[in-house]
Amino acid sequence: MHKQDPVLNAIPFIKEELNYEVKDGIVFVKFVQEHKIQKLFRKLGKKIPKESVVELDSYSSLVFTNINGKNNIGQIIKNVQNNSEEEIEHLTERTLVFLEYLLHTSKWIYYKNEEGLK
Repeated sequence: MHKQDPVLNAIPFIKEELNYEVKDGIVFVKFVQEHKIQKLFRKLGKKIPKESVVELDSYSSLVFTNINGKNNIGQIIKNVQNNSEEEIEHLTERTLVFLEYLLHTSKWIYYKNEEGLK
């Protein structure tokens, strides 16, 4: 990995407001469902849970648990390669795609580079 590569040097952080727990190496993300429509349907007698849980698979959990505010993306990829049974060639791409998903789609993380810029 190249020291000057800004992607690999970016440091991901988990957003503080994200409610999650790790059990036996698997990450469970909890969401409170308190949208106006959900509340309305509950009042009308529909069974809508107040909380939902997303369980990450073992690979995604491995990536997620390496996001600690200290590891940059390059270090996360290296840690995943050392602890995963998948082919190394596909791990880098899969890890980058998953991190992009966490940033843009689920909005569970944000980045800082080594200089501390957000």
